[in-house]
Amino acid sequence: MEAGQKRKAPSATLRSEYEIASKLKPFYTGGRVSVSRSKKLAACACGEEVNIVCLATGKVVTTIPGDSALVTSVCISEDATVVFIASRSLQCSQWHLETQTCTRRFKGHKTPVLHMSLDSQGLYLCTAGSDNQVKVWDVQEGYLTHSFKGHEGVVLFSVFHPHPKKCQLYTCGDDTAVRVWDLRTKKCLRVLKAHLSTVTCLSVSPCGKFLLSCAQDSMAHVWSVDTFAKVSSIPLNEVTNSAVFLATREMASSSNREDEEDAGAGKPSNYFVTVGQSGKVRFWNPRKFKCEYEFSVDDTCEKEGGCLDFAVVGSTTVLCTTLDCRILTYELSEDVESFSNNLDERRPESFWRGLVAGGDQLVGNNEQITDLCFLGPKHLVIATNSQYIRVYDAETFACLSSCSGHTDIVLALQACEVSEGRFLIASGGKDNSVLLWDSTLSQDAALVGRAEGHFSAVECLAFSGRAEGRPANYICSGDGDGFLKLWDLSWFSGARAGPESPARAMSTLSTTAGHEKDVNTVAFSPDGAYVCSGSQDKTAKLWSVPSLATVRTFRGHGRGVWSVAFSPVDQVLCTASGDKTLRLWSLKDGACLRNFQGHTSSVLKCCYVSYGVQVVSAGADGLVKVWNVSNAECANTFDQHEDKVWALTACDQGETLATGSGDGEVFVWRDHTDQKALDRRREEAELIKKKQRISDAVYRGSYSKAFRLALDLKYPGQLHRIITQAVKAGGEGEFWEEVVQDLSDDEIKECLRYVSDWNTNSRLYLCSQLLMHNIFSRIHPDRLGKIPGLSDVWDGLTAYSQRHAKRIDTLVRQTYMLDYALYK
Repeated sequence: MEAGQKRKAPSATLRSEYEIASKLKPFYTGGRVSVSRSKKLAACACGEEVNIVCLATGKVVTTIPGDSALVTSVCISEDATVVFIASRSLQCSQWHLETQTCTRRFKGHKTPVLHMSLDSQGLYLCTAGSDNQVKVWDVQEGYLTHSFKGHEGVVLFSVFHPHPKKCQLYTCGDDTAVRVWDLRTKKCLRVLKAHLSTVTCLSVSPCGKFLLSCAQDSMAHVWSVDTFAKVSSIPLNEVTNSAVFLATREMASSSNREDEEDAGAGKPSNYFVTVGQSGKVRFWNPRKFKCEYEFSVDDTCEKEGGCLDFAVVGSTTVLCTTLDCRILTYELSEDVESFSNNLDERRPESFWRGLVAGGDQLVGNNEQITDLCFLGPKHLVIATNSQYIRVYDAETFACLSSCSGHTDIVLALQACEVSEGRFLIASGGKDNSVLLWDSTLSQDAALVGRAEGHFSAVECLAFSGRAEGRPANYICSGDGDGFLKLWDLSWFSGARAGPESPARAMSTLSTTAGHEKDVNTVAFSPDGAYVCSGSQDKTAKLWSVPSLATVRTFRGHGRGVWSVAFSPVDQVLCTASGDKTLRLWSLKDGACLRNFQGHTSSVLKCCYVSYGVQVVSAGADGLVKVWNVSNAECANTFDQHEDKVWALTACDQGETLATGSGDGEVFVWRDHTDQKALDRRREEAELIKKKQRISDAVYRGSYSKAFRLALDLKYPGQLHRIITQAVKAGGEGEFWEEVVQDLSDDEIKECLRYVSDWNTNSRLYLCSQLLMHNIFSRIHPDRLGKIPGLSDVWDGLTAYSQRHAKRIDTLVRQTYMLDYALYK
């Protein structure tokens, strides 16, 4: 970058108005998810709240507030009209979804409720508690119908028999036993003992003849519902969290028929599906005692502890919940109708491969956003405090793909466009490595490069500018020991690597011990000739490329430098620091040109927008600010985040922004400056028209119309002048009759507020008394008494009205002295 050379900034409109276009917020923080099979809605616990999520779109339909305690169990009715919630406060509540009102609250257990279930008709609710008790409640009447005691440990799961006439309830827990309860006699019919460890789940076959139980002893047992005898035992070879029988469409539609005959002469006629610690979905044949098909959810699920729950939505849609708070939906092919009919038939491999389709995922909780960047204007790649990178649609926030390659938390991300629709993504994390990914958005990103050589966490990285025919020449990375490394990208040819191709080991061009403390940020100059780094040692340094020789050091911040950004048009550098300020520095001599003050806490990120004439910053105070570079003034401040904003990125010169915070929220902002300016011009034009109509109405003598217009515009001064002129013109009775009779409750309160203000001024009080008199004399006291907030206005009215009355009385008394003097 030669001295004296400047780039001419294209003409750019100053941006000052941003609105949130889309949000990614935590909606699920763990636990079993309850599904409404008819409307495909899922009820998820999110801390103290419960969210109702549409499985088709991933949108949160309704949020039900909590009672300041964590939710322990949730259950939604089959028709998605009622939701039951239990929390650690020991309180259970029943909510009506359409009206979003709590219709009932009850407390039936001495300890938290761990599981709730509804019968097939939605008439009875079962609550299983950690107090070893099971209770059944009448949903419509709201009273306790059954209280079962007998378990010797915590009750973890409950399920009603699907046939209404078979009045049985099945429960299990950590006492290794499955108990069968008769709802008619209110007694325990049988205790089924075969497991050696905690029983985690139960499922009744669609025909109603068999009960499936799975436990942490890696075994599944099938029981006859009629004789309570064990039909079969199947080794699962993993700790199983959830299991469910699959039903064909015909079985699902006839599940309430008690006379459904089993096709297997004492053996189940349906596959059952299990999920557990392996992170795999397995289809089991209970007749052949083996798993006939399995598929892995993904590498993420296996590493994070596996799957938590599995549910069937309808007959062909299945829902899988993972322990890392994701909800995955799959579609079973139409062949499911045939594959559940005859378990003795041998099916080819092609049948199983075509069985499961889809795999859409909803990420319920990202916990903390560490970094993010745009992949074009419509996609975001996000790093959280985990070892995985995820690509999202920026509008719907549907998770499109996940990148698994790091072994520890990812701290830094950068993206570089290779060609239209294709990007290189660089990531660095606490595993001391830099990974390079090739992403086409239409398929999962492929790991193409691996850079290892740092001896501490990689906290920042950056691509150099585009070269001829190539996306970038270098990647620069900084670590927690203060080292900078420059990695060579000349090997990248641009050809798409195959999915099985190994990642290339990237070589280091240069290394320097650049700072005394952590390197927080690095950025390349627009021409790629320089790279700048910011550190916790309170300095920013300029380095030449590729030698990484020191060019200049920028000193002046009182705390660590968290972010640096080069101006795209001037020889200027912007730095953001923990001392709550941003500074502009001259690259020629290192002088500080501007000092931006306004944040109330550390400034964590900054970037240039609007072709270099503005800077956007984000800080630990949760604020996002837009600054004008020319005068260091804040154009606008946006306070939407409730936690530290760790990530900030811009697209299309600031037309779109994305921010991520420590509470897992990601906001996508769209520039609405032009639209806001147009709206303001329209409002100003409309205001001028209304003012002119007021003047015209006064000129024509239509004082009641002028009064109404001034009241709508909330112009108390204009209102006072209209009343004064109307009184002078005469015809007060008609004027007050037309004005007062059309006043709404809010307008009455507004008028009395104006009266209260006028009443404090000796020059305006006569008009205020006149307006108050007509309101009180023409409006019934019962209506006035029902207006909320009127009592606050009344206190001010009475105090000054008494003073005015006293002064008038004094004046009247003084007139008697004149009469005495004249007639004496």
